[in-house]
Amino acid sequence: MRPFYDNGSFVEIYETNHSAFSYKRSEVIKNFLENKKIKVKNCLDLACGTGLFLNNFCKTCDLTGMGLDFSEKMINFANKNVNNKNLTFLLGDMTDFSINKKFDLITCNYNSINEILDDQKLNNMFICCYNHLNNGAFFMFDFNTPRKYIEGKKYNYYKEKDFNMVAERIKEKNNLVLYNYHIYKKTHNNTYIIENTQMYEKFFEPKYIKKLLKNNGFKKIRFLDENFKRTNVKKLKRIFVVCKK
Repeated sequence: MRPFYDNGSFVEIYETNHSAFSYKRSEVIKNFLENKKIKVKNCLDLACGTGLFLNNFCKTCDLTGMGLDFSEKMINFANKNVNNKNLTFLLGDMTDFSINKKFDLITCNYNSINEILDDQKLNNMFICCYNHLNNGAFFMFDFNTPRKYIEGKKYNYYKEKDFNMVAERIKEKNNLVLYNYHIYKKTHNNTYIIENTQMYEKFFEPKYIKKLLKNNGFKKIRFLDENFKRTNVKKLKRIFVVCKK
């Protein structure tokens, strides 16, 4: 997936399109921690992208934070544009990382785990997360289910000031989906450059994710909606997970 994020203009589109989600996500997690009286001093955000979520969350909760992403372009953007001395951004693979530090909270947002197509690598990610958490600390992430795979739109359209993007979704076997992205970037003379790129996602059954988490030692596994409320999991296209070491 690295070429997808490191080529073309996707980083700028990513920053704009994920802003609302990032702010809501940080508020929901903050409220959850406060309501449960959970004290967190530091956070590791996997697939941190441009650092938008981590920056907002750590400022809101007065934490130190570390972001990890395998896209060099994303990390360069974060280091250049995020002005927060309490944050560090590292280039690395969330399915195979070793940091000489443990955390009170590890997060992974934007259904990033759906981009892990190999089951063993997904299992390795959960092992790495468990090993980098303090005892009693939390791992929070979200993922898309096969319900989104079945019911999702074939085309999605995104329009910003200097960008237009069309995302075409093509269903394949084994819960795989191919996304064809067509990006139209406005130039200084009001013409457009067309960029075409692709990426795959894999959709996971909730029971499979729960089994992996249990097998790797996680407990008190909660499957929640976007507001961290309990609901009928079978109705959710995206599930938000809270679990504990």
